[in-house]
Amino acid sequence: AFPQQFEGFSPFLPSQIINLSPGSPAICTLNYSIRAYVLTSAGDTCWGNPYTYQFIVNSEPIKYNLLCPLPLCNGQTATISLDNSDVGIEYRLYRDGTFVPPMMAGTGARLDWSGIGIAGSYTITATNPSNGQSTLMNGMCQVIVNPLPQIFLLTSQNNAHCSPVTIMLSGSEAGIHYQLILNGNINNPVQTLTGTGQPGFLVFNPVVEEGIYTVHAVNILTGCERDMQGDVLVDPLIQQFAIYPGGILCEGVELCVDG
Repeated sequence: AFPQQFEGFSPFLPSQIINLSPGSPAICTLNYSIRAYVLTSAGDTCWGNPYTYQFIVNSEPIKYNLLCPLPLCNGQTATISLDNSDVGIEYRLYRDGTFVPPMMAGTGARLDWSGIGIAGSYTITATNPSNGQSTLMNGMCQVIVNPLPQIFLLTSQNNAHCSPVTIMLSGSEAGIHYQLILNGNINNPVQTLTGTGQPGFLVFNPVVEEGIYTVHAVNILTGCERDMQGDVLVDPLIQQFAIYPGGILCEGVELCVDG
């Protein structure tokens, strides 16, 4: 409580804890006054000249929470958000300590930084431009960018195109699932093989149905996926019909095809 009185020499001034409530002015000034005095033997008090000093307290921006994205696949982008903001406060996003433009002015609502596609540790700092006070927002976003499956070339054995055809991929990665797709129907793969990571072709079972075949690769651990290079066209096999009559024939005999 103030005022306080000290007798004799004291190297310490009275302490005081200052709490600024949300919405307080950006700058608060605390004024103090000190006067020395002497008690005479007659009981009188002789006061000296007052000494006045002041403390200037800058209020910090309110801390809000970061909202972080799920892991990405190479080529994708995501959004890092701050769940709230204050008008008059400037918010800056940093990746591994480096500023990531743009600076965003507080709106009194959530803020979003979109187009984030580089891996790293992201933080947000809020600054009150009226007093220069900055503070780190709550949390950190560790953005993870996973690679896409490696591209391999799709071909057919002996470059065949008449059904049945054996379709092959020029290589594979261990743990990647390779889906054989007919006519773009990615939701209903004809076959699925798991990559080996070994040198050589990844060979699918022979296919007989006509159409255009492609291969779609999926990393089931990360969800990253992409199409392999090339496609294989499978044409229907020419039907064979019996010829009558058979055997050794004389010149001029008519032949019949049964179909």
